Amino acid sequence: MAARQLRMTIGRDDHAREPAAADGHGDSKDHCQRCEAHLAALRFVASSGAAEPGPAACTEDVSDLTAGIVAEATAAVSLAVAASAGIRQTATAGFLAARLVRLSRAADDALTAARASDTSALRQHVRRLESLTLALWTVQAAIS
Repeated sequence: MAARQLRMTIGRDDHAREPAAADGHGDSKDHCQRCEAHLAALRFVASSGAAEPGPAACTEDVSDLTAGIVAEATAAVSLAVAASAGIRQTATAGFLAARLVRLSRAADDALTAARASDTSALRQHVRRLESLTLALWTVQAAIS
């Protein structure tokens, strides 16, 4: 029940804003804060996945939250690339695009683990997703 309430508070409400976030409007810090909220909810879902009413609910949570994480990271990367100029913009776009691909793969792996009801693998993939997200924000901040 608590995971469902957390999803309703963080995952679903922030997801309703996802199209606005993904269109490149807003501040990089806003995207980072929303991404952190999605990650916190995902950590909670992964740690209490067995307490959910069923695997479908956990899978839905993980799907919504990982999509939110990737959307916020993509929007922030778009802002960073737009803020760069000339040759630096091309290099920034390529470098951050590679990091986004790794982040998307990690999100897919977490969703696959949720679908398989493998809570141990889900927790492992969530930790990997957190590490990749932190690395992306760190690099993005250094580039900006």
